[in-house]
Amino acid sequence: MDSFITFIASSAFGGMVVALINYFFVIPKQKEVAHKAWLKDKKFEAYSDVIELVKSIGLIQDTSDGSFSLFEGLASLSKTQLLLINEDLINEIERFIEDLYRLDKSDENSEVLFSSILKEGSKIIDKLKLDMHLD
Repeated sequence: MDSFITFIASSAFGGMVVALINYFFVIPKQKEVAHKAWLKDKKFEAYSDVIELVKSIGLIQDTSDGSFSLFEGLASLSKTQLLLINEDLINEIERFIEDLYRLDKSDENSEVLFSSILKEGSKIIDKLKLDMHLD
């Protein structure tokens, strides 16, 4: 009978140790992994919107009169701005959108501005890809 009580006590102690390990180590690690996966998914959605705007050179943002809307372009950045930590990249994207607006409104030097926008857009996409894979 004494060995049976020892067995039960050992089992209970082992169960408590496993529960404590689970509570202090396993569950927090699972939460961290789940949060990283959620964040990566949200970044993918937000960055996809920006890359779509960059690749289309703002053509998807056309208003009913055929012009580029600066406000719609900037509003499309809202999710990305919340997820990006790199303020310089946020500013680059905002400048890109402002350049798209200038390109839409200007006839002078359009070719130079267009070339500049294409280069700027490629750099933005590369930086977004890098940020996506850092986590």
